[in-house]
Formats: sequence, structure tokens, C-alpha cells
Amino acid sequence: MPQSENFDYIIVGGGSAGCVLANRLSQDPRVSVALLESGPRDAGWKVKMPVAAMDDLWQSDHFNWSSWSEPEPYLNNRRIYCPHGKVLGGSSTINAMIHARGNREEYNNWAGNGCIGWNFDDVLPFFKGSESYSLEPTEYRGHDGPLKITKGKLCNILDQSFLIAGRQAGYKVTDDFNGAQQEGFGVYDHAIAKGQRVSASSSYLHPIKKRRNLSVRTDTSVTRIRLEGKRAISIEFTDINGVGTLGANKEIILSAGAIGSPQLLQRSGIGDGEYLRSIGIDVTHHLPAVGHNLQNHVEVVLQYECTKPVSLLKKTQPVGKLVSGARWFLNHSGICASSVFAAGAFLKSHKEIPFPNLQLIFLPLAVEPGSAKSKPFHGFQVHVGLQGSNSRGSVQIKSANPAVPPEIRFNLLSHIQDLVELRSGIHISRNIINQSAFDTYRGSELSPGPLIQTNDQLNSWITSHADNSYHPTSTCQMGSEFDSSSVVNPCCQVLGLQSLRVVDASIMPQIVNANTNATVIMIAEKISNLIIDSYH
Repeated sequence: MPQSENFDYIIVGGGSAGCVLANRLSQDPRVSVALLESGPRDAGWKVKMPVAAMDDLWQSDHFNWSSWSEPEPYLNNRRIYCPHGKVLGGSSTINAMIHARGNREEYNNWAGNGCIGWNFDDVLPFFKGSESYSLEPTEYRGHDGPLKITKGKLCNILDQSFLIAGRQAGYKVTDDFNGAQQEGFGVYDHAIAKGQRVSASSSYLHPIKKRRNLSVRTDTSVTRIRLEGKRAISIEFTDINGVGTLGANKEIILSAGAIGSPQLLQRSGIGDGEYLRSIGIDVTHHLPAVGHNLQNHVEVVLQYECTKPVSLLKKTQPVGKLVSGARWFLNHSGICASSVFAAGAFLKSHKEIPFPNLQLIFLPLAVEPGSAKSKPFHGFQVHVGLQGSNSRGSVQIKSANPAVPPEIRFNLLSHIQDLVELRSGIHISRNIINQSAFDTYRGSELSPGPLIQTNDQLNSWITSHADNSYHPTSTCQMGSEFDSSSVVNPCCQVLGLQSLRVVDASIMPQIVNANTNATVIMIAEKISNLIIDSYH
């Protein structure tokens, strides 16, 4: 490949943000855009069948980086698995397809803490512009965007029981988690349409694949950004043909995610100068905050036996799989056309906090911890996620060699308040399952179990069983240029450098209190619009 090849925009990472940027920036036929993705194309039935996320994609090394943390000191030194997409569409190609924006007050807090232009009224048009929602128009929902979003379908009577139990326990009900009221029990929106997964690649890239000014290159790993003074001018990459270079006439945009983007900056000599020199990397730009402020949602799972044979167990057995799979291949219907995570809630651990800090996701099936393998009996479980974590971690490279995995330290539950709030989530969830709506179905509590009751017992159980929700963010934090914890400014430009931006989950100053993919797509929509305006 010729080393003199140039594009106006080079986008590094073909995940959710990268697909949006590639679509929006290439709308102008006068500019050239290259989108580079380390993983393969999003081909095959597994990336189209929604339920395959549960069955295979989270565990697949083909479409997934399959990262692991370092031993977590506050989780009994357990290493935590953190899958994230290595495929066109990124994590939107392998996730559970829950489409949730977070709470409006979080974005107001972003703006109040130095991210000018990011309050809820600023970002709402870009949430709406990204989606085509299946239900009636409201002031909060979009209907002309690329991303087709549908209201989830309750696939099991246990889902109904969970929603009824929430009302019986005295909690609010909401018609739309992404509407006027996030708090309460309701049905999740899903990135599913006509029985198939809706990913960032299927919605933003596939319809425009014939644009002559857009070059999409998969199995292409970017190894370094090259600077000329303080201006980013080109990237180095490897592909099947070897090593190459691409030049950028206007900008290089990193969209490699909260794990990948800080790695690439650090390998390029952009980060904490003292640390980079200690591992033999020449420092091109001292920016100490790169790779720090890592955030994630921590969760525990409450699991119960079901006294009636009404869970999804039969669908997971060989005959059930065969019948369900045949139904999906025939007409894209049935359980395989669903997320299986339909019913849930956003709740407050304490009444005095301003907005929900807990997310409950109900699953009408009992599965083995850390996997999607069903247990050999009828059961159900509640995933209790703490959404407003105070704990912070980091992503640091160990070597200039791109093949060497980084050190990922989530430090989950390093802040004592996180443990307290998660413990409250367990009490709340137990109370919900103990409502009369579950009397017909509720068997023994398997996890934590009836013997785990005191604060000390719960604390011990949590540290032995807590996991993450696969939502890493904030390692290239957005904020004021005067804030030493910032990596990018509110325009997502890397501080102190020209022609280099980061646009992905890593720029969130505070993780949102919901699944993160909808927010990542919004971020890319907003910055695409800003870039287009800045060059006209």
C-alpha cells in the first residue's frame, strides 16, 4: 500500500462511534474518509440473531477483544472479564442491545463540571437524530434516524411478574426509560428490528457502502499516531500486506473505545511522560490523565429457583434450541429474535439522592456465573447494577508492542460507599422478589442465599461475587483545559495538540446511569455535527 496515501479524515476504530463518524463525515462528497477497524467485518448469522449475544458473542475471541483486568484488590483479587467488540460495529455488534440513554441530570452535571455544551437540552437533539423509534412520536424520541429502536417484548410470564412486583413494592412505573421519566419499572428499548440485531455498522455503514469517498478497512490495526510538532499528521498500521502509513489532511479521530483509545495515545508517546519513559517510549506530548479515571458499572446477581416450569430453560436445551433456531432462520421470530433482557427498573438506593443509581435487569432463566450457560433447572435472576460508581481505575500499556495486552485496573468497590449502595440494591431486589406476584413461582433463593443477611455477610458475599456490566468508560476524560484530569476539551480535541480528537466512551467525564451504547452514538453524532460545522 502506498505510503503517500492521504485522507481528509482518518477514523481509528470501526465501533459504534466510528461508524457514526464515517457516515456523517462522508456525506460531503468533497471530503475523503478512511475508517480503520482491527477486527473483521460483521458477517454471518451470529451477528444478526439477537439472542446469539447471550449464547456465543460475549465469549467469542473472533469478534471480541476478551480483555481481563489485573487482580482486583477489592474483589478478593479476582480478575474480571471485560469483553468489548473487535468487529465492525464494535460492542454494538456483540452487546445485549438494550438502548438506554441515562438520566437528564447526568448530562446537566457534565456541563456544570466544565463540559460546556453537553447539558441535556444540548444532547437531546443528537439522541433523537440517531434513532428511528417504533412507537408514537414524543418530544423525547426520534423517528428519522439510522438506528431502528423498538420497545422490548416480554417473552415470559416471569417478566410480567417482575413488573407487577415492582408496583406492589411501591415503585413507580414508566412507559419509556428514555422519555420524561427514567425512574421506575418498565420494559427496555432494544436495538432490534424485524427480528434482527441493529448495530452501528448495520445502520450507519451498510447503507452507504458504495460511497466512493469512504474507505472501510477491516483487519487493520493502527499501531501509532505520528506528530509533527504538536500536530497529528498520520497513522501507522499493520494489515495482511504488512506495515503502512496513512496521512490525514484535516483530522485523526480515535474511536477505539475506553480500552483501545488510551492505549494508542500512550503507544504514540501521548500520556504521562514519566511512566512512558519508564517503559521505553519516547514522549511526544505529556498529558498525565491519559488512561486514568476508568469507570465501569459493578453488579451482582440474585438468583432463585422457579417452582413452575415456566422459565426459558426449555429454549436452551438441544430440542428447544433447534426449534427456536429454525423459527428464526425461517422468519426471524421467536425467542431468538429477542434480547431476553426485557423487564427492568431504574431505582434510587436512597430516597434523598436526585436520580436513580441502581439498574435492575431481570432474566427469566438461571445461568452459571460469568457465562450464558443455563443451569439445569428452572430459575430466574435479577442483575443489580450500581450505576453511580465512586471507584476509579486505569488502563496502561506495559510495552510499545501492540500485541502486549494493557494493564486494566477497574478498582471496583474501592470506594466504601459503592459497597453500601450495592448492598442496598440487594435489599431492594429481595423485597421485590418477595412480593405476592412471585408467590406462584418463587422457590429458594440460591444466591446470595437465605443465610447471607447481615452487613458483614453481604459485604463478604459481594466482594466474592461482584462483577462488571461490560461498560468501561472515561479513560480520556472530557473537561476544561484547566482541569488536570482532562484529556480532551468539550469539542473532544486532545488538549495541547492539533488535528487529533477522541470520540468514544472514553471521553465521558462520568459514566451514565444506564447501558452506554446509546450515549456513545449520541457523542459521535454531536461531534460529527461540530466537525462538519467547523470546516464550513
